[in-house]
Amino acid sequence: MNLFNLLRHISLKHIRLQKTQLCIAISGICLGVAAMAAIDIINVSVLRSFAESIDHISGKAALEISGAETGLPEEMLEQVQKVAGVEYAVPVIEANANLSGGSERAFMILGVDVLQDHKIRSYSLTDDAADIPDPLLFLAKKDSILLSRTMAREENIAIDQEIRVQTVQGIKTFKVRGLLNPEGPARVAGGDIAIMDVYAAQMAFGKEGRIDRIDVSFLPGENLDMMKERLQRVLPEGYAVDTRPVGPDRLPFCWSVFRRVWDSSALWSCSSACI
Repeated sequence: MNLFNLLRHISLKHIRLQKTQLCIAISGICLGVAAMAAIDIINVSVLRSFAESIDHISGKAALEISGAETGLPEEMLEQVQKVAGVEYAVPVIEANANLSGGSERAFMILGVDVLQDHKIRSYSLTDDAADIPDPLLFLAKKDSILLSRTMAREENIAIDQEIRVQTVQGIKTFKVRGLLNPEGPARVAGGDIAIMDVYAAQMAFGKEGRIDRIDVSFLPGENLDMMKERLQRVLPEGYAVDTRPVGPDRLPFCWSVFRRVWDSSALWSCSSACI
């Protein structure tokens, strides 16, 4: 009996007798293949969104210098900027906060040098990317804060309105001096972010003379590992030079992990259907 006869007398006969089971198996296989294709599309979208979030916060910064919980002395900025190959070194203060009362919305406060930070992060406080009626007043007043336009709209907060914010140092009162369009850092976490001048943030959070980290970008053609070594040599013991939390170089690894997990789930669906 040749292969054709086996197919005709056994396989096709079995298919005719088990039509329901055959339909279930085919449906399961189609579902598994569709799931694998959908997961690929979702993974690309999720990873791209995640990478963009990191880019909006870190910008062009390839390296971050951090210290203990008390942060770094701001004098270290000048040392870092003098290192050969460094393009820009900018200070950053980060604080987690919640609106006091009402929705108690959680958001991040980013303290930056507003005159220099646009060189690393893709936003500006002096053009159409922001609505700041009086930029000089924003810089002059230590209670000044900028909210994302998204957050202000959803919380019914207007320019020149005072807001009470719960921080680890207690409740602070800030005055909204302007709104940021959803560009650069203002796009992160659905707009749950606020910007302060770094020196105002130092006073607000009891960090006079200190910063949480230094974001560093370097000149074209410089090697990442070489720059990391140069910076580490000029820093006192106890300070770390790290790459960005998740940069483009880490995305292939993240992608492979997601693919292994979800492809296994889809293959299991196909196998179950066949059984």
